[in-house]
Amino acid sequence: MAKSGLRAAGLGGEAGPFSEALIAEFAKGDVWIHGAFSLEQGFLFSAMLLAAAAVGVIERKWAVAAGWCAVGALLSAIGLMHSYQWAGGDTVLKLAPAWPFVAGYAVMALIFFTAQWTTEEHDHG
Repeated sequence: MAKSGLRAAGLGGEAGPFSEALIAEFAKGDVWIHGAFSLEQGFLFSAMLLAAAAVGVIERKWAVAAGWCAVGALLSAIGLMHSYQWAGGDTVLKLAPAWPFVAGYAVMALIFFTAQWTTEEHDHG
């Protein structure tokens, strides 16, 4: 929506406002657009992986949830998710590691993997 708004305002031409300066301008309004741009890249992978991990958590299948997060770390490490670059009037996927996301997914995987020993079973029957 941010990109569409900038284009509608006539600011999204070939040169456009799409540069590192754009991140600073959004931050002035307490809008962390870097995260939105990062999530946009590989969003289908992100949605599937996070949904699958959530199902693993809901079903208390901790190794499954950890596995999906490990896949997220791998895809982020090879640049298929969360890594972007400026290209004319837009952001596009950049096949480079997105290290903060790799670390985030890896930490989630570790937490979910250890949950089998740090959580209690509940009888819902």
